[in-house]
Amino acid sequence: MGKNKLISFADGRFANRAPTFFKEAKLINLYDEINIYNFNKLSTSFSEKHGDFIRNNSKGFGYWIWKPQIVLQEIQRSHPDDTITYIDIGFSINSGGRDRAREYIDIVRESKWKMLSFSNTYREYLWTKYDLAARIGVENRMTYMGTTQLAAGCFSLKPTSSNIDLLNEWISISCEDNYRYLDETESKLPNHKQFIEHRHDASISSLLRKKRGTTVTHYEVQKYDNEFEKSKLSFPFYAHRLTK
Repeated sequence: MGKNKLISFADGRFANRAPTFFKEAKLINLYDEINIYNFNKLSTSFSEKHGDFIRNNSKGFGYWIWKPQIVLQEIQRSHPDDTITYIDIGFSINSGGRDRAREYIDIVRESKWKMLSFSNTYREYLWTKYDLAARIGVENRMTYMGTTQLAAGCFSLKPTSSNIDLLNEWISISCEDNYRYLDETESKLPNHKQFIEHRHDASISSLLRKKRGTTVTHYEVQKYDNEFEKSKLSFPFYAHRLTK
């Protein structure tokens, strides 16, 4: 039986959140390892290549470009039977949701793709610029653009070769053409008429996971309807942007 591992990233304005997050993660009594990354824990090659971009773009500490990188780094120190869960450092962890968190891990192990993603209520075409959709080759496919976006704030996977390929492609597209698919560079192609704004790492990772395949469940981390209030005490993660 492999280890259950939880990872996150705390730097910039979220740097002081790390100790409290770690305590909350320990209290749920499920994870064999809890690893909180920061800029100094990024590989030297990655930090040297993207350091200026990160320093020049405070939003998401470089538009969350570090996210697939830390998962890859965790995979490098993991066994094939391990399960890795990523959640944003600003989330809170509810120890009463241990059973549901355990179910997430079981779903990953049984998943055809060895990955669990969470679907939020945001239609992809509202939150993804069409240059990115075209880059991935799904701009005219409503099974991708007309469905809800897969969240980047929480996901779980096993260290398979296909998941490693996905993470590498995520990084590659993020930094391609001077980061234009990741940052707020205006789309050259016309966006959907109801387009609101680009969601950066979420947009890239969502389309890649839809294209490559992932098991999906509802994003049980925030209030969308009254059902969340009825069941939230049994959910392990709550979406916040806590900084301490």
